[in-house]
Amino acid sequence: MDFIDFTIFDIFIKNKFVYIILSINNKEINENQISININSQILKFNSKHVKNGPAEPILILIYDNPLIDYQNDEIVSEIMYNNIIKRMNIEYIKNEKYEYYLTITTLFKYDFNLFPLFYEYYKNQGVEHFYMYYNGIITPKIRELFNKEDITLIEWNFKYWLTNCKYLHHAQLGQIHHALYKYGKYNSNYMIFCDLDEYMNIENISLKQFILEHAEINTFGFCNIWSKTLNNKIPTKFPDEFMVDQPYEYGHRSKNIFKTNHINTFGIHTSVCRCEKKWMPRDNAILNLNMFHFYNWSQPNRIENANQLYKIK
Repeated sequence: MDFIDFTIFDIFIKNKFVYIILSINNKEINENQISININSQILKFNSKHVKNGPAEPILILIYDNPLIDYQNDEIVSEIMYNNIIKRMNIEYIKNEKYEYYLTITTLFKYDFNLFPLFYEYYKNQGVEHFYMYYNGIITPKIRELFNKEDITLIEWNFKYWLTNCKYLHHAQLGQIHHALYKYGKYNSNYMIFCDLDEYMNIENISLKQFILEHAEINTFGFCNIWSKTLNNKIPTKFPDEFMVDQPYEYGHRSKNIFKTNHINTFGIHTSVCRCEKKWMPRDNAILNLNMFHFYNWSQPNRIENANQLYKIK
C-alpha cells in the first residue's frame, strides 16, 4: 500500500508485537507521524530498526500487540499518515518457535524456470523450507510450479526500482526484511538470502551440516564467483564441472546466511548491519565462502570472464 512518502509492504502480528515493514523513498518517516489502530485501539510504539542509506533503505516499526489472545482470522488496521487513512488486513502469525533450522528466501520473476534446479540443489544442502516471493501477480502457472508442502509462495507485487526518488532499491529490500521478520525470526534458526542463479557451496559438506558444526557463527558470507556451464545451457541437474572466474572480495555481489535472532537490518550483498546495540563484529562471521553465480541463466546475453575449469569435489 503506497503513501506518497513510503510504501507499506506489510503489517502483521507475531508473538507480542505488531510489525510494519516500510520503504524509505526520500527520507525516513518518524513514528510520531504515523498512527495505527486495530479494533479501535491505538497501537503503542515499541521500537524500530532503520537502514537508511547509502542505497538500500528499509524501516521496520514495531508496536505492542493489543490482541495477545485474539483468535479471529479477520483483523483490520487503520493507518493514518498526513491525515490520510488507509485500511489493511493483518495476518496473525501463529508460529512455532524455531520450527526449522535452515530456510531460504528469494525474490524472482522472469527467471522462475530456474526454480526446479534451485529447489533440488538447496534441498540437498539441508534447506527445510522455501519462502519464494514472486515480483508480480501470481499466475496459475507459477502457483502450480511452486505447489509443494515445503514452499510458501508470496505475491510481492511492488515496483522493483523506484523512479523520481532518492533511492532506487525498493522491492528487494522490502522482501528480504519481510522474510526475516515474518518467517525468519523465532521460526528458523538460520535463513539463506540469494537469487535463483546463485549456488552456495562448501566442499565435501552440506550447508546445514557446516552451520551445525559452526553454531557460534552469526553470518556466513559467500563471495561471488562468475560461473557458466561448459555448453552455456541451463542443466536439469547441478553440474559437476563448469567454468569459473576468480572470486570477488566479500561485499561485492556477495550473499549471506544469517542467524535470524542476531540480525535486524542488512544489505543485499553485505552483512554490515545494525544489531541490538552495536555493529556486527567481523570476528563473529565467516566471510570467505564460495557462491557460484551462473550469470547467463537469467541474463543470456551477459558476458563475464569465466574461463577456468572447476570440478565439484
